[in-house]
Amino acid sequence: MDVTVSCITVLVLTCVFFLVQSEIIVENNQAQYVSNIFKPFEFAYESNDGLGTTQHRKESGDDKGSVKGSYGFTDSSGLYRAVDYVADKLGFRAVVNTNEPGTSEQNPADTVWLVQPPPETVVPQSSKL
Repeated sequence: MDVTVSCITVLVLTCVFFLVQSEIIVENNQAQYVSNIFKPFEFAYESNDGLGTTQHRKESGDDKGSVKGSYGFTDSSGLYRAVDYVADKLGFRAVVNTNEPGTSEQNPADTVWLVQPPPETVVPQSSKL
């Protein structure tokens, strides 16, 4: 799931940055072709599978191409991941809050990981020794 979520995130952010419109601006009787004009946008959703897993996503972008948003999930056992991110002229930055087993606060690639212990119901028996 981690690889799928990461790939989808990269794909969506790449698409957002390339969703631009070109237009012609007439100023002082001269036509000027302008490209890469970003249109502000905003969307959000939340879903529940009926078995205890919820997912959410919210994103907005401005007329300068900056994008900010969040996405995440919580499953029926209490595992969660919530990601807040910004993509702008300074690059992509994210903060990940999670309690998924096997994660740690290594903070790679301008990403901050805030890791909590997983619920006891999902900790393998071998780690309780």
